[in-house]
Amino acid sequence: MAHHIFNKCLRAPNMLRDKAVLLVTHNLQLVTQSDTVCLLHHHRAAYVGDVAGFLEVSRTHCLALAELKH
Repeated sequence: MAHHIFNKCLRAPNMLRDKAVLLVTHNLQLVTQSDTVCLLHHHRAAYVGDVAGFLEVSRTHCLALAELKH
């Protein structure tokens, strides 16, 4: 649903394309189309920055979680 809203409403020509938009979603497919990403963890901003930094933080976080499971 978020993907549809993002592409058909928020990024549609002449709609909100040049406006600041805040989309809250668990859909990580939309991250690569974002200018800025905010990762919330336990109700706090754990990361705020560009997509490349977010992907690195996410990768490191996933690796740490995998280590805890073993």
